[in-house]
Amino acid sequence: MTEKLTNIPISEAKRLANQHGATRLIILSINDDGDFAFTTFGRTKAQCKALAAWADRRAPYIGQEMDNADPA
Repeated sequence: MTEKLTNIPISEAKRLANQHGATRLIILSINDDGDFAFTTFGRTKAQCKALAAWADRRAPYIGQEMDNADPA
């Protein structure tokens, strides 16, 4: 068992977006147990909502890919 996966704070996503000139940012974090989380940031509420919906639609595929991944 690996260390418990914790969510990356939105404030960190915002900091990275500002540092790199991004108006929208998605961070995918994964641990060795296959647990994963998305952190999304958008400058506007509409961007935030759109990115969250995008991440929600992809979550089942990320889990499936992790189940099928070669552990080596």
